[in-house]
Amino acid sequence: MTQIQLQFHAEADELLAMADEWMGSHGLHGVVQRFWPDFLVRPVAAGRVAAVAEDLGAVRRLCLRHDTISAEAPSPHEFLAHNPECLVIDIGPRTEEGLRESMLSGSTDDVAVLKLWRKLLRETRNRTHGGATVVDPKTGARLPWPRSRHTVGAHELAAAGVPMLPVAGSVRYEFDDLAC
Repeated sequence: MTQIQLQFHAEADELLAMADEWMGSHGLHGVVQRFWPDFLVRPVAAGRVAAVAEDLGAVRRLCLRHDTISAEAPSPHEFLAHNPECLVIDIGPRTEEGLRESMLSGSTDDVAVLKLWRKLLRETRNRTHGGATVVDPKTGARLPWPRSRHTVGAHELAAAGVPMLPVAGSVRYEFDDLAC
């Protein structure tokens, strides 16, 4: 099974708008998911992603798929088992600590699905800026990370002093295009 993945910093509303656009332009079905305090899945139609996400609250994941999506699952793991070939958009939360990375991922054996997922990955790369330095806040160690990506919204947050955080861990990202 071929897998795709791209981690990048983005605001939740940018990701919701991206999913909405892709659903409309590629005829995809979608769901939004909340993980806490309980796991909830809500189907969503193109043009309604932000509204459904707002109603559900604390949305952490969007899943898109050509085939219909079964929203019946007791956990995120079982949801993905029942809905193979989903393009998953994990929304990095913004907390008092900063903005965590988001992730776009999927896996498939279907050549046509893989072609679309790769196209959407390219679109995401084209919408984002590249390059950062990863900084360990405890030691001050610095490492160039040219594969780091971020949206305009994340750029504006970083410029305003909001720390950019990894999916997990304590390092910080300093975007190269802010160092100028």
